[in-house]
Amino acid sequence: MTFYSETISQQQKIELLSLLAQEVTVCARGTYEAGTEKVLEPELLRAYNELLNRITGSLRDHIREQGGIPVEMIITMLREFGKAHNKESLMEEVLTRVWELLRKGKI
Repeated sequence: MTFYSETISQQQKIELLSLLAQEVTVCARGTYEAGTEKVLEPELLRAYNELLNRITGSLRDHIREQGGIPVEMIITMLREFGKAHNKESLMEEVLTRVWELLRKGKI
């Protein structure tokens, strides 16, 4: 799946980035032990946090119309995160879900 940010509006970029941020937080929950406050994979949780920091920083900059990390670069970061942490299929599921919502005008 390829994302082309020049084909989507600034508002859609903002919506896409905000949904990606939300999806990453949901993925990060997999590092916790269910029903407790115990973190089973602290290194992975930290990596999710760093990824989330980049996404939300870009989101902030797009909202302010100050550029921000291009959407394509965020997508690359998600895919590289997936490769580095054995989460490739999960990141592709996230990208597919977000892109479909954007394509259907549901975000």
